[in-house]
Amino acid sequence: MQQLRRHAAVGPRGCSRRRPRARTSSAHVGGRKCRRVNTSSRKCTRASRRLPNRLARALACARILSSPPQHSPPRPVALSFVHLHTHSEYSLLDGANRISDLVRKAKEFEMPALALTDHGCMFGSWTFHKMASKEGITPIVGMEAYVAPGDRRDRSRSGQGERAYYHLVLLARDQEGYKNLVKLSSIGYTEGFYHRPRVDREVLAKYSKGLIVSSACMASEVSRHLAADNWDGAREAASWYANLFDGRYYLEVQAHDSEGQAELNQNIFKLADELGLPVVATNDTHFLRPEDHEAHDILLCIGLGKDRDDPARMHYDQGLYFKSAEEMASRFPDRPDVIENTLKIADEVDLKFEKSYLLPAFPLPEGHSDENDYLEHLAL
Repeated sequence: MQQLRRHAAVGPRGCSRRRPRARTSSAHVGGRKCRRVNTSSRKCTRASRRLPNRLARALACARILSSPPQHSPPRPVALSFVHLHTHSEYSLLDGANRISDLVRKAKEFEMPALALTDHGCMFGSWTFHKMASKEGITPIVGMEAYVAPGDRRDRSRSGQGERAYYHLVLLARDQEGYKNLVKLSSIGYTEGFYHRPRVDREVLAKYSKGLIVSSACMASEVSRHLAADNWDGAREAASWYANLFDGRYYLEVQAHDSEGQAELNQNIFKLADELGLPVVATNDTHFLRPEDHEAHDILLCIGLGKDRDDPARMHYDQGLYFKSAEEMASRFPDRPDVIENTLKIADEVDLKFEKSYLLPAFPLPEGHSDENDYLEHLAL
């Protein structure tokens, strides 16, 4: 009998199989005592063997349905920033950025908007607006204007004072602002050109609507007064612009290490607190990456007509590249408002270029009923 059991427990390949023992009954067959297997008991055994698996699955489903939903922790909100003082190759021999590269970099950094503020001109505004809009980035059309210290038409040395011009950043908030920006740019070339296309306070007051303004770089009127420790002059200039551009004028601090910039930033904050003016952070971007500084320096020397080894020539800091939002915020850890104000300004901008045919108007002289009649008169 033991041999029979061993034979039943071995499979066709000699592998041992473990089977549940079924209930059996004894019987005599041919004088030999055999064990009769109860087949109904075997079926019950198989069903009972499947029961724990089904029960486990049912209990697992019950636990999932009864347990509260598991929420993943919220993702940290990405820091955002908008460059509002940016130069392209249209800042001739001074900007080393291609517009396409600026837009690509802004998209890479997930910036919602981008401004273009070339020196004294708007040559790249149409291309910039089209490229930025295509990438889902709000284009902010602007210009870094040159402002004459006196009358824009005065080209005499005696009328210029210490400098022939100051810098001022102008941004178009809407269609009216864009048209005023175009007008100011044209006036700079046709009426105020003296080394640079200049405007003055007179035309700024006349074409101020729809513009957002910041005080610009170390070459601005406010910054020059502060650098000379002329606080009265700085207060007068900042107050004049603040009154003209009511609620749309910002003092500007910059996130690079040019000589004197850190001290100037502190004085800008002090002046802003005194006059109750908002402050905005920029980087006066002239090239795309830190390693592009040398190429930009060569470009600058060509524009100035200077040798690179001339110790007396103008030098730009290596930090005037297209920084990320994190880099910009790290420069002003105690003043998050200067970063937030860039987003506030971008939210105010609503400029869409009018895409229609602009045909010149030809006034009809007296005695002619329509254009065809007048054309016939001219042709005969």
